[in-house]
Amino acid sequence: MKKRILTLGVVALGLLGGGCVSEDIDGLQKQIDELNGKIGDLEETQKQDLLNAMAAMEAKLAEMAANGDADYTALMEQLRLMQEEVANNASAIYYGNLTSDVEYAAFESQGATIVTGRVLINDVNQLSKLAGVKMIGGELSLMTAVNNMELDALQSVGGDLIVSGVEESSSLSLPSLTSVAGNLTVKDNTELTAVNAAELVFVDGGLSLEMNPKLEAFTLPKLDQVKEININEGVKVSNWQTDPGPLANLDLSYANVTDGVNIQYVAGGALTLGQIGGGLVMENTGISKLEAKTTMLDGGLTLQYNSSLSEVMLDEVAKVYGDIVIKFNNADSGIGGGISGGMTSLPAFEKLTEIYGNVYVVANSKMNELVGFNAVTKIEVPNDNSGDSGKIEITDNGSEIPVVNVFEALETAKKGYSTIDVIVRVKTNWLKSFSSLKNARKVEVDLEIPTDGTGGIGIGSSAVNSANYTDAKFQGFDALEYVHGIKLDLSDVTDFHDTALGKLSSFRSYQNDTYYIYLSMPEEGVSLCAMSSLLNAIKDGDFDNNFNTSSREAIFTEGWTHVDRDTAVARLTAGCQ
Repeated sequence: MKKRILTLGVVALGLLGGGCVSEDIDGLQKQIDELNGKIGDLEETQKQDLLNAMAAMEAKLAEMAANGDADYTALMEQLRLMQEEVANNASAIYYGNLTSDVEYAAFESQGATIVTGRVLINDVNQLSKLAGVKMIGGELSLMTAVNNMELDALQSVGGDLIVSGVEESSSLSLPSLTSVAGNLTVKDNTELTAVNAAELVFVDGGLSLEMNPKLEAFTLPKLDQVKEININEGVKVSNWQTDPGPLANLDLSYANVTDGVNIQYVAGGALTLGQIGGGLVMENTGISKLEAKTTMLDGGLTLQYNSSLSEVMLDEVAKVYGDIVIKFNNADSGIGGGISGGMTSLPAFEKLTEIYGNVYVVANSKMNELVGFNAVTKIEVPNDNSGDSGKIEITDNGSEIPVVNVFEALETAKKGYSTIDVIVRVKTNWLKSFSSLKNARKVEVDLEIPTDGTGGIGIGSSAVNSANYTDAKFQGFDALEYVHGIKLDLSDVTDFHDTALGKLSSFRSYQNDTYYIYLSMPEEGVSLCAMSSLLNAIKDGDFDNNFNTSSREAIFTEGWTHVDRDTAVARLTAGCQ
């Protein structure tokens, strides 16, 4: 910041007017002195503000370093040395902003390494003048391009770091940058190809990438902490499936995220994360591996339209607050779809015990191993007063599934004071699921014999045994005591287990269906002995005058043909003791 800017004017005035204006000169000099004093006070204030901001950053880093992380210990030492420089080396500090050529010239002539204010880089000359800068106290906006943009000495940014409007082929390297106190945003760069910050550990704000169509690599291999991650969130581009773009190297280390993560339209590579304080969304990507060490997701989990996603490791997750949505993760969906790839197995979720939302596992056509959620004991869908019921839906996945074994420990599933729907439509040799569930609003199960040709076990499947094309065994729902309505398509079933649905004894009121039981008959010789008591009560008309069921029917069908209840029950209980 320039001092004594009026001195030359005073000299000129003296030459022109001589002694007759001495009193005016004295008055003007007094004003200059007062102005210089104010400038000094302002500089001291800015200096103190900078030191206070550095102290606040140091306190945050100290919390991280308490966990023994060597990166944070080194970062704190770096910050301490910079604090000493601010406190003791006045010439190192440039007070103010760098937004114009005049300000850049003053900065260069001073030889400073620390800028207290905002820095805007509009051209190559301005970029070159920042070669030695170590710290920027305010926002850094980079809006220019050369073949290799570098700020080799920059260690810390005290505000937001924004890269935007790069319209010539260029990459950005920040090899010494360790911390950003605001947001890190890379947006609307038509020609930017790569961003690398090899030492960046801490971002106090969010990380955002959006509309960078030629970005091939974004690498932050030491990133440990960031508030949130948004990559192409909300972007709607019609041709992403055929042209996913080049971003296939997304290295975020095992970053811990305070809030949520939303990843979309990434062409490939792997995504690894640490703890996540919010939800996790990954959709429309070609990412092949997802790993997160988080123990909780407070915002749900969405994985959909990921054409190459073959490995999902969420082994430590114990609770999910929000819906779990796993849909359309197929080789022919999402971006970069091809003839191979896609999700072949359901993540096991071995430590997941509680879900506070709906669950959808739908239309993953390569998924021929469906074993998971077996530690879950409770599902509670928040009551949003929408009138919709909560739901667990597992439908239309692979066509050659040896075993479907899910939610075996689940005892209660409800939304508000109401139970929820369970809908299962699978092609498997053995359905063994929901054995502990005590009640539900509506249960729909369609069990079919596996078929060949639409899914296949697929490269990378971890299924122990291949499916066969002759058997379909129904086992599960052993503890179910009541439902509002139940629909069973057993037309392919060859074996009905002797405990399946054995405790089902009553139906609750439900206004929106015409039936309380709708059963498509299995082939001759398959008996439902575990359900004998319930079936005989239906045959005897025990539910015909029940206020819960009097407006609804018991329906039995074979193919498109209606079967009267007496004939149906006699056949379904044949040979039962």
